[in-house]
Order: sequence, then C-alpha cells, then structure tokens
Amino acid sequence: MLSLAQDPLFKLYAGCCIALCVLLSFLSGYTGAMRNRHKAFGNPEDARASGDPEGKVPERVHPEVSRVLRAHANALENVPMFFTLGLIYVLAGASPTGGWVCFTGFTAARLLHALFHLKAVQPFRSITYGLGGLFLLGMMVMIGIRLASS
Repeated sequence: MLSLAQDPLFKLYAGCCIALCVLLSFLSGYTGAMRNRHKAFGNPEDARASGDPEGKVPERVHPEVSRVLRAHANALENVPMFFTLGLIYVLAGASPTGGWVCFTGFTAARLLHALFHLKAVQPFRSITYGLGGLFLLGMMVMIGIRLASS
C-alpha cells in the first residue's frame, strides 16, 4: 500500500485543503480590513485602538462588514465537511477519478462562491453554493459505494 504522501489523490486533497484554508484566512483578514475601513468595530477596545477614545461600537453592523461576515460564516459552515469527507474518501480508497472531480469541483465552487458573495453577484452565488453541495453529496455517495463493496 502506498503511503499517503505518495498517493496522488491525497496530494490533490491536501492541495485543496490548503487552498480552502487560504480562503478562510483571507475572509478572516478581510473582515478586519472592512471593519477598519468603515470604522465599524465589534469591540470597544478595537475602536479605542483605532483612535476613538470613547470606544464606540455601532449598534448596527455596516452593510459591507456584514456581507464579509456572511461570506466567512458560510465558508465556515461548508469547508469543514470537505475536510472530513475528503479524508474519509481517500482513506476508503474510493474512485480516484471521482475524487479528482469532487475535490477540484468543490474547491473551485467555494472559491467562486466567496468571490460572488463579496461582489453580490446573483444567480452565480447560489449556483456555486449548490454545486459545492452536489460535490459533497457525490463524495458521500462514492464513499458509501466503496464501503458497501468491500
């Protein structure tokens, strides 16, 4: 049996995981940048650190900050499922071709979904969200088929 480091499907999975982690890190940092740009801090100490001696926190989140927060929350809800299912997929020895399709498809869908969410582009935001879900479902089905056949 190949070690995971030599398995081409695991290498693809690892690369997709890294790309998705970069996405999550970007969204986290972009949230802070948007809060700073719009002086829409979530904590009084952050407002004070930016020069507001009273540490005023707005009662409502700025719409642009809210958009980034929603994009980040959506990614945080979906990406961990890929981390889990992708690893199970590789360890179960499911179809390499199916893995390639689902891993790259999910990763591309999530990257595009974040872009479309930040830029307020419909219907493509919903389409890429749905595609990501279909790729996760495909992984579940192929894992089930592999485990049932062994």
